Amino acid sequence: MTAPRKKISKKVAPKPAVTNHGVDHGHESRVDEMSEYDATHQPEAAGWVRPSSLDAPPAQEGMTQRWVRKSIRGADDPKNLNRTWREGWRPRDPSTLPEDWRVFANFADKENGMIVVDDLILMEIDSEILARRKAAIEQQTRNQIRAVEHDLESTQIAGHPIVKEHKSSVTHPGLKVADDE
Repeated sequence: MTAPRKKISKKVAPKPAVTNHGVDHGHESRVDEMSEYDATHQPEAAGWVRPSSLDAPPAQEGMTQRWVRKSIRGADDPKNLNRTWREGWRPRDPSTLPEDWRVFANFADKENGMIVVDDLILMEIDSEILARRKAAIEQQTRNQIRAVEHDLESTQIAGHPIVKEHKSSVTHPGLKVADDE
């Protein structure tokens, strides 16, 4: 006779303590839904900004501002500063910064009352002055164009007019255009 065999019992892992109380919701759990949503709806990546780009606080009302170079490669550039000064640009006073831009006050040249970052100074000008300057430059350009046209008219020979053809074209590398076009 043979000896009876012993039953070998397998250890079974205990079931998780999660219960749905006998209710079939007909869908995955909220955690599963959120995981699936996160996997397919990644947040939009923030736009890349060149690290050399320098933010500036908003301009004061009625003013236009820009960063002006005070030095280049470690050497002062007084010619650039003198030119911008003569145009009417003045350093912006750090005390005029809005509260949420006070971090720029840390970069202030407190002795001279200006905001300096690396080799740049934040300068501003009255927007009205800037508009008048732009209008003056546009008028000067129109005067120069009229002078050139006058010179062309006065130098042309009777019966042989100078033809002024104002035309622009775009060419693309590798793209052939027919001669008659």
